[in-house]
Amino acid sequence: MNSSIQIVKAAIPAGWKRNLRALFFSPMRTLDLVTNYLYDMKRYLKYSSTLQFFDSETQLRSWIDADAHKLEKGLALAAPRPGFGKGVAERLVREIDLYRANHGMSLSLETAVSVLDSYMTFTC
Repeated sequence: MNSSIQIVKAAIPAGWKRNLRALFFSPMRTLDLVTNYLYDMKRYLKYSSTLQFFDSETQLRSWIDADAHKLEKGLALAAPRPGFGKGVAERLVREIDLYRANHGMSLSLETAVSVLDSYMTFTC
């Protein structure tokens, strides 16, 4: 038993030992760490686009602009790969439909529809 503990201790780098000791022997620090992690995770999920909730007109319009830009960039390449951006184009169509149903037309929508038209011309 003693030799197995020695092997484990030898396998852990010296810098890690100090950090592990600090975590295990300081419950308040561990609680702070977990609390800070949960706080950061909550803010990240709220303000990032990870979950892709379209809570506002501005957020949906920004997704439309970003997806339209992805297709534009692909079309601007010297030799675009056939079939590139299919998933982005399908998502863009859904986003445009959602935006139009809830907010009407806008300049971003007109631009996105124009990009989709160019994309369809390229792929067909």
